[in-house]
Amino acid sequence: MTHFPDDDEQLVSFLKQYHPDPPPAKADLEMQLMELVTREAPPIEHSHQFFWIISSAIAGSLVLAIGGYRFLTPSPKMVANSEELETFLVDNWNSSIEEIPVVTPTYTAEANWLMLSEPETRYVVSHP
Repeated sequence: MTHFPDDDEQLVSFLKQYHPDPPPAKADLEMQLMELVTREAPPIEHSHQFFWIISSAIAGSLVLAIGGYRFLTPSPKMVANSEELETFLVDNWNSSIEEIPVVTPTYTAEANWLMLSEPETRYVVSHP
């Protein structure tokens, strides 16, 4: 039971003095309740069944959609002729590691003027 602080003694005494009397209990109340419990079947809750049916249907449709997408997308095909693939890979590898000649930029008076007037903008100047 909760113990009230000392400053609530007036409230406690008021509640004790004016509390309502409970109604008298029937002598056979327990027997009546037990008859009701045994006589009536528990109510069937359809809301939980409906929830599980809907959530199962959503989960199943998601699994089918993802599985169908993976099944219907074409898988990468292997090359029938492995010599062509090897030649392609060797040519690409060799061309990617070759040195690229460095082109030294040549500046003209027009290009220098553009760079001095607006240094934050990049210009491409072509020469005939």
